[in-house]
Amino acid sequence: MAHLSPSAESPLAVPSSADWSATDEDWSEEAIARSLAAQEALVARDFQMPWSGIHKDNGLEANLGDAHAFGVDVSQPVGSAAFQCMKQKGYKFAIARIFQQTCNVDPNGRRTVEQAWAGGMEHVDVYLFPSYGCRDSAATQVNRAIDAMGSTKFGTLWLDIEIGGQGSQANNRAWLNSAVAQAKARLGSHRVGIYSSQYMWNTVIGNGVRGPTELPAWYAHYDGNPSFNNFYPFGGWTRPAMKQFAGDVGMCGANVDLNWW
Repeated sequence: MAHLSPSAESPLAVPSSADWSATDEDWSEEAIARSLAAQEALVARDFQMPWSGIHKDNGLEANLGDAHAFGVDVSQPVGSAAFQCMKQKGYKFAIARIFQQTCNVDPNGRRTVEQAWAGGMEHVDVYLFPSYGCRDSAATQVNRAIDAMGSTKFGTLWLDIEIGGQGSQANNRAWLNSAVAQAKARLGSHRVGIYSSQYMWNTVIGNGVRGPTELPAWYAHYDGNPSFNNFYPFGGWTRPAMKQFAGDVGMCGANVDLNWW
């Protein structure tokens, strides 16, 4: 998983070079206008993804649009010029990490989301990498991640259930149940999702353990094939919402994973 920043008085406040190292950041009036328009559009559609053909085809209840779409997820700071470049290549949405396995808010997360909007992305989600042994509870981690976004808009918060730092399966299940409950309380069920795969779910949560299947599943299978033909059910999910089909790809000067709705 290509695994989002300091708060500001305004989500579009001009950052200083002291806390942002990217060289392709764009805070022009045009970029700010793009960002504001995209965030307003997100609110207007109730934070839903604008493309829903895949959801509809798979029997999921979502009012999101009609076309398939390609996107990226990132765990490093990415500037708007890189996102503009990706948009020109046909990638329409971005997903950025906002919480790290180290029990810290990702220091680059919020600004990366802002830059994705400024770069012309049509939709921007975020994800949280759990810190199972963290001093903070699962609910507190969710609160810290969401609060760190301030007034910067985002769509779905994806909970990243993969191998890395997990404790016992019982502890992991308790963490997930608490995190899901808190995320739904803060954002609503339509803005929470689960990232995993059959192998990762069975290892971290447990083989045969049912997950919160009322939420969409984003699964990983690095076969380079943007389709759901090779989805292996897990956790009670029989239909996915999104696929991560390639990892650690260099594109437009950034390291990204590739995704398909």
